[in-house]
Amino acid sequence: MPSTPRSDAQRAASRRNGARSTGPRTPEGRVRSSANRTTHGLNSVRLLLATEDVEEYRQHLDEWVQSLGPATAAEHQIVQLVADLMWRLKRVERIEQRRAVAILGDLVEQTSESAARARAHDLALGLNTVARMVASSPLPVPTSKTSGFLAGVRGVENLVEQLRAALDPAMWPGGRVSVFRAAVEKLAEDSVMETEVSESFTAVGTTAAALSTSVRDLFPALDAAVEKARTAISTETLLVDDEDRRFERHRRILEASVARRLDLLAKVRTMARPAALGSFERAPQVELRVAGAAGERHR
Repeated sequence: MPSTPRSDAQRAASRRNGARSTGPRTPEGRVRSSANRTTHGLNSVRLLLATEDVEEYRQHLDEWVQSLGPATAAEHQIVQLVADLMWRLKRVERIEQRRAVAILGDLVEQTSESAARARAHDLALGLNTVARMVASSPLPVPTSKTSGFLAGVRGVENLVEQLRAALDPAMWPGGRVSVFRAAVEKLAEDSVMETEVSESFTAVGTTAAALSTSVRDLFPALDAAVEKARTAISTETLLVDDEDRRFERHRRILEASVARRLDLLAKVRTMARPAALGSFERAPQVELRVAGAAGERHR
């Protein structure tokens, strides 16, 4: 059955449900997603966007024809207008949901839960890099080459502190952090006292790998915390901005137009129909004008 104009409560529920989708996670992805607002085609003379499927539209039209059962050419024309308006309304619904997902993503990124997850991923990546560098380095390592390596490891230690500040203390893998830091300090001492290092250099890689495992073990709990925050925001926050209010106006106009066409259809049906006309068996061919494809016509 074709969709009909929905209540405000239904639209709000749909927006919340759509917002629970993770959607695009990167800023670039959200930019691409939000760019849809510039190509919505709601005011276009052409009905279909270049990205919309002609056959899907034909099925949509057929559903409305079957639902409303036009019996004359005039009725069929009105039903087609209703179907066209509802097609645009469906587009507004998709745009509203995509925008809600983008707004929600921005709000979630501002939460402490998201910050903790981001710090954990950064730290795991840094520790893995340290472990790979150690594993790929031939031993012994001249201490003349450890200064640059130690500078990078100090950067990873900064990530450790950032995660500690963002993480629930009950989740903090303090034991492995202490072992990792001790290994780094031993390598720093050996780099001053020795000309070559092997054991202390290898220990940094081994302890970095072990700490990385502990950090990755936190991922499921951190992901769950972010999803809990996402659900709370999508339930308690009105995910709209000025651009969404513009789409709200579009939707109101389209819904009013649908109501007028349906009222007109009812009036036409009250008029006497010549018996000789019978039912309108065959739908006229429809010319589909596709936005973004000037000169192209689909029949």
